[in-house]
Amino acid sequence: MGIGDGTQAIQTTGHRTVEEILLHSHFPEAHAVYMADHLKVYGMGAFPGHFGADAGRVTTLAVIVCPHARYVEDDRETWPTLTRLKDVVIGFGFASPRLIDDFVARLV
Repeated sequence: MGIGDGTQAIQTTGHRTVEEILLHSHFPEAHAVYMADHLKVYGMGAFPGHFGADAGRVTTLAVIVCPHARYVEDDRETWPTLTRLKDVVIGFGFASPRLIDDFVARLV
């Protein structure tokens, strides 16, 4: 079933692994669109007075919640650790490991 523009409807049932998502033929395009739109909203120049740090805090909180929601207690590889949080947030380019440590310390 199409969605009106000739593309296939997205199946929303069932779980997809990270590997399946990353290997999907449209992932690079979707990632580029997501990042461009994310930067429009949360980029340094998007906030009055360049309050990009606020966007960093909001994004970091989201990055904390998402892995925690999907971890499996018996599988260490899925545990939401501080190291994994740093790896993801640093990839966005708006925080250093020390800033993440300080932010998490304030949350604790």
